[in-house]
Amino acid sequence: MECSARVTALSVAWFVFLGGHAVAAEMLHFNEAAFRAAQRSGAPILVETYSAGCPICWVQEGTIRELVRKPEYNGLRVFVIDADNRKDAMRIVGAQTRSTLVVYKEGQEVARAVGTTRPDEIAALIAKAY
Repeated sequence: MECSARVTALSVAWFVFLGGHAVAAEMLHFNEAAFRAAQRSGAPILVETYSAGCPICWVQEGTIRELVRKPEYNGLRVFVIDADNRKDAMRIVGAQTRSTLVVYKEGQEVARAVGTTRPDEIAALIAKAY
């Protein structure tokens, strides 16, 4: 399944899995206008660069999905970039490769990691957005 279709399917699955209730975080396809608006608003942001054939990306995605269900991540905006097909978006966030996680606080980048799969490291990274 193409990454963008997969992300859409995951978003729908999240909504259904959670019984239609709002989740603490909002997961979005990367869209520059929405990303810039989130930056301007000062919202906590996580950008995830994802590739369908990347085992590290799969692990990161599962960990992120678990973490963002927690109330402490209320208001987090997760923008997912298809690393294989959205080189333009990769350049916008300065990501050189897939499995890159970039965190923004009050509109500014505060942390990034490449290839990390440990849940505690990903949680600590996301916490920097608050």
